Amino acid sequence: MIDRFIRTINEVFFKDPQLWDGVDGDKMKNDFDTSNKSLDQIQKSLQDYLETKKKYFPRFYFLSDEQLLEILSQSRDPTMVQKHVNKCFEAINLLQFDDKELVYGMISPENEIVPLSATIDVNDPDKKGHVEKWLLEIENQMKATLRQISKESNTDLTERNLWVQKYPAMVVLAINMIRWTFNVEQSIKSLEHSPNSVFDLQEKLN
Repeated sequence: MIDRFIRTINEVFFKDPQLWDGVDGDKMKNDFDTSNKSLDQIQKSLQDYLETKKKYFPRFYFLSDEQLLEILSQSRDPTMVQKHVNKCFEAINLLQFDDKELVYGMISPENEIVPLSATIDVNDPDKKGHVEKWLLEIENQMKATLRQISKESNTDLTERNLWVQKYPAMVVLAINMIRWTFNVEQSIKSLEHSPNSVFDLQEKLN
């Protein structure tokens, strides 16, 4: 209705270059006021709709309303989220989709690939067309995957120069700090019985 009204008004103004001469007094003003009120209601409804999506998947707050609308309007094509995924997840540049539109991995801005511990079917009946649902599942799977990899790397006794190449870089950094802290604490606790324990650890680390 508003679109039709604006088109009609534009036609009137187009035919008559004298813009204000084409305004039909109070009636035209009332029509504009009515249209403005309708637009305000539409805008509020749109904001409420976007807010429900953001509350379900809070990482949408990192996007502008225009970007979020672009994602939601193209929800039938899950791969269209790729251009915005790096705004939702700081260290994920792209998601890996197979030909059946299953998400099976994450790609960092440095092109480091981390396979997910379980694939995510974005076309599952409960999630199809609801991008916020399968993105939330990706977030949960991302956490579960990195938790599992971290546990594995922490107990892996592979020679260090091979160990650092075996796991994702951020996992290596995190587990390296855990191991360093644990070893330093143990060395300090051993000082009473082994006065050189800290120096021995330093030599080992060097």
